[in-house]
Amino acid sequence: MKTRSIGNELLLKATSLARGRSESTEAFLGRVTHLHLQNKRIGSISGLDLCSSLKVLYLYDNKIQHIENMEFAKILSYLYVQNNEITSLPEVEIPSVKKLYLDENRIEFVDKLENTPMLEELYLARQNIPRFSSLEFDVASLQQVAETLSVVDVSGNGITTLVPLGCLYNLRRIFAQD
Repeated sequence: MKTRSIGNELLLKATSLARGRSESTEAFLGRVTHLHLQNKRIGSISGLDLCSSLKVLYLYDNKIQHIENMEFAKILSYLYVQNNEITSLPEVEIPSVKKLYLDENRIEFVDKLENTPMLEELYLARQNIPRFSSLEFDVASLQQVAETLSVVDVSGNGITTLVPLGCLYNLRRIFAQD
């Protein structure tokens, strides 16, 4: 199945915010706080540079392999990228993301959490990883969000021990069935 890119035309259709009559595309996209780009066959995160006020980004049910090109996302709080083809956490810092939804991707090793210093909730349920393997964690990376991370969902990943999560002293809820 062919993937598509994120362009201004798609962005203009992905919000319920009303555009002013004489407002330029650049000015309008600079005001957008929520984008609904789910289930659009998107192959990569790009073309969002003008969306500097973005707080919530829905990119689930696409074909995304990497969380990249997020330099614009200075105030992004919620990132929904479930059911994609992502294999690792973001390489670039997303400084204000509080909730990161990564269920049903292909992540085998959880690291780079230092790139999400404000993270409060992390959802990693049902990763599409090889049979008889399990989701693993970099403890040093977990320690980087030990003060902020309060909710973790690692259900359906064949995890046999929760010891690596022991450093999360602010953890209030953990989902780890199956």
